[in-house]
Amino acid sequence: MKSRLTARILSVLLIAISIPWFAHGQMGGGMGGMGGGMPEEVMLYHRPEGPDPNWLTNGLASVKSTESLREKLNEPIRIDTEKKSLADSVKHLRDLTGIDFDFDVKQLQDEAIDPSTCKGFPATEGPLRELLMRILTPQGLAYRVLENHVQITTKEQARRTPTIRYYDLSFVQSDSKLLTSILNAIEQTIEPEDWQNSGGVGSLIPLGQLLVVRTLESSHLEIEKLLARLSQTISQ
Repeated sequence: MKSRLTARILSVLLIAISIPWFAHGQMGGGMGGMGGGMPEEVMLYHRPEGPDPNWLTNGLASVKSTESLREKLNEPIRIDTEKKSLADSVKHLRDLTGIDFDFDVKQLQDEAIDPSTCKGFPATEGPLRELLMRILTPQGLAYRVLENHVQITTKEQARRTPTIRYYDLSFVQSDSKLLTSILNAIEQTIEPEDWQNSGGVGSLIPLGQLLVVRTLESSHLEIEKLLARLSQTISQ
């Protein structure tokens, strides 16, 4: 089911980017000033017959690999790394989960952060993604989920290289009446300083019922929670 949902999201995205669209920061009303106005006519396109092109096959494979890795971070575990260094803690997590964790060595060196001296975290349990943030945040670090590994880097570097994810808002709303309110809720409650309207690099781009979001991995987790809660109220 997850693979079908991933394919559905990618299909919607690939079709949507072929028609005129506009970014959240350029929309009218409560979403900033829009230049040029809406197009008077919408061009319709049909999906070509025959085998998928290589870029589509490769893109789907990359998304599937990344989402599979992200799913592993949802699994609950119990760890006790209080007496371990950060480097040993990460090695312990690698041994427990089989996930390839990789330090962004250059960025850590630039910030004079030594994983061999930073401390771990007292015994606790929960989803791996939450435990990982509890270990990294006090050190000024963050993580990025890439195609085949999880990169540990500085939070500033994570801000400069945000993660792109896609959210199908049809699970939240049946039409677009509340789209502006949903986008404003995300911008105003989840790391407000990280969005483009506040000088950050994070962005929210609606494409029909698909929402393309570029932000920190930790912010994506908060967006998941917010949209999940809204789906229980708005769509009912």
